[in-house]
Amino acid sequence: MYVVFGGWPIPRSIKYIWRDTLPLGEIFDSPHSSKTKIVVVRSGRSMMGKWITEEREVLVNYRSLFGDRDKDPITQGIALLTDSDNTNTQAVGDYGDIIICG
Repeated sequence: MYVVFGGWPIPRSIKYIWRDTLPLGEIFDSPHSSKTKIVVVRSGRSMMGKWITEEREVLVNYRSLFGDRDKDPITQGIALLTDSDNTNTQAVGDYGDIIICG
């Protein structure tokens, strides 16, 4: 899941991922832009095939990842995707309800 925040010319974003080869909690810059921070929220395969509920304090994450220069960033969008182009494997994902609280 990507959460995209305003910015020009390149917006800032946080990408929350499940990756079976990276440790839980690892945070790093996207290879495409340092304005995209990647956060590993699930790791391994033990929960494959099960519904999982995730909650994120996105604003808290934003401030810790990008600093507090922009204390009230404006969220521009949310993107969901399941891919495996970086690992050359196969991936399947299903998504349920997304609830946004302010």
